[in-house]
Amino acid sequence: MNFARTNVRPNPRTLARTIARTARRSQRGLSMIETVAALTILAIGAAIIFSWTAQTTTVLARAELAEKRHLARLAALDYLRTINPVQRPTGEQLLRGGDTPIKLRWTSTAVEVAARPALSEAGQADAYVLSMYDVKGVLSQDPAVEGVVLEVSLVGYKMTRTGSGGFFGDLIK
Repeated sequence: MNFARTNVRPNPRTLARTIARTARRSQRGLSMIETVAALTILAIGAAIIFSWTAQTTTVLARAELAEKRHLARLAALDYLRTINPVQRPTGEQLLRGGDTPIKLRWTSTAVEVAARPALSEAGQADAYVLSMYDVKGVLSQDPAVEGVVLEVSLVGYKMTRTGSGGFFGDLIK
């Protein structure tokens, strides 16, 4: 019966019987093949989700390790910038601030053998002698940063006399 083309209203009893017959046919249950197909689709979806989760966890662990190395490298460089290679050409320092303390060992070698006197703003020799050093630092004691090598060039300085002889040099003694 095609009710869309006619202006006649369907008989409610006929409509109810048609709906009941259709419902009885569709309520016969699922066959074994339909159940296996549904479980197969579910298993494939679960395998894809578990694989994606494992990859995401691995990538996250790598990112955390890279961040830890980067922060340790920054902390070590900050510390190396505070040392004077003339006074401490080699050394060892325990850096704290993360989950585990990190040990920094450094050695420095002079780039220029002859040190130069620093010049004041007036162009006169100052109370300090300057020289360039290559400083090599190695991080250890934490598996995440084990063997990270840092190389930086630093200026070493040494005071050769107490007063600069300038305007304020004679006042400060």
